[in-house]
Amino acid sequence: MHRFFVSPPSLDHQPVTLTGDQAHQVRRVLRMRLGDRATLLDGRGGAYEGILIAVGDADVKFQVVRRWEAEREPRTHVTLYQAVLKGERFGWALQKGTEVGVSAFVPMICERNVVDDLDAVESKREWWERIIQEAAEQCGRGRLPELGAAQLFGQAVASAPPAPRNRGETGTTPDWGAGGETGTPPDWGAGGESDSPPDWGAGGETGTPPDWGAGGKSDSPQDWGGRGAVRLIPWEGEHVTTLRDALVGCNFAAGARIQVYVGPEGGFTEAEIAQARRYGVQSVTLGPRILRAETAGVIAAALILYEAGEMN
Repeated sequence: MHRFFVSPPSLDHQPVTLTGDQAHQVRRVLRMRLGDRATLLDGRGGAYEGILIAVGDADVKFQVVRRWEAEREPRTHVTLYQAVLKGERFGWALQKGTEVGVSAFVPMICERNVVDDLDAVESKREWWERIIQEAAEQCGRGRLPELGAAQLFGQAVASAPPAPRNRGETGTTPDWGAGGETGTPPDWGAGGESDSPPDWGAGGETGTPPDWGAGGKSDSPQDWGGRGAVRLIPWEGEHVTTLRDALVGCNFAAGARIQVYVGPEGGFTEAEIAQARRYGVQSVTLGPRILRAETAGVIAAALILYEAGEMN
C-alpha cells in the first residue's frame, strides 16, 4: 500500500482529508481509485489503513478501518549533526540518512562551511522537511525523523554533554551561572583561556571529565549510562579509535542513543576537534579512505545500526 504521513490531529476525525501535494499525488500521480487502500502514518509510530472514499479537485478523503503499531523503526536512536553542504548535497544526506534509519538531524555550521548563515539555513527548512517526509514514506518508516534547529558547531557540541553516570539523571547541561546561557561554559579561572576545562583533580589529565558518580568504572562514552548518549565525531586525523571500538559495551538492547557529528566539505579544523573532545565527544576513524561530507554521516549511521543488529 502507498504510505502518507499525516498530522496526528487529522486522524481524530473521520474521514481523514489529504490536501495539497498529497492530494495531487493520490489523484494525478498514483491515480488511485475509489476503494483503493493506503497506509496513513501519524509520525509517532501509529499506522492506519484507510480506504479512499472521495476524490475532489482540492482534496481526497480516506476512511480509516484499522490501526496498528508501525514496525521497521530502529531501537537505537541516531542523531546526525550534519554540517550544511552546498547545492543538493545536504538534502541527499537527509534523504539517505532517513532511509538508513537516522532518528533526528541537526543542521550545523562549522568553521570551514561554505554556507555560514543560520538564517539562510533555516530558510530551507520546509524543503528539507519535505525531503525527509518523502524518504520516510518511500522506505517504510513508521516515525518521521526530526529536523532540529540549525546550530553553530560550538553550540552543537556544548548543548548535550556526557550524561552523569548516575543512571537516574538526565545529563542536561547546567545553567552555568547568572547571565550565562545554558550550555555556555564559564571562564575557567584567572590565566586560563575561556572554554578550556580545568584540571579535574589530582592524577587527572586536563580535559578528562570527572567520574560522574559512584559506581562508575571508566570515562569512556559507552559507560555514560542508560540515559546518556554516545557522542562520536568521524575525523580523518584519527588513526587509533575505530567506530566499532567506540561502541564496545554499548547497551543496544536497551535502546542506545548515539550522536554523530559530521563536518563540511573542507572537514573539521583541529581546533574544532579539540573543542569537541573537551565536551566528551570521541573522535573515530571510518577507515583508510576519506569519505565525502555527504557520505560520511550516512555511512556512520549505517555502521552503527549494523553493529546494533538493526540491519538484520
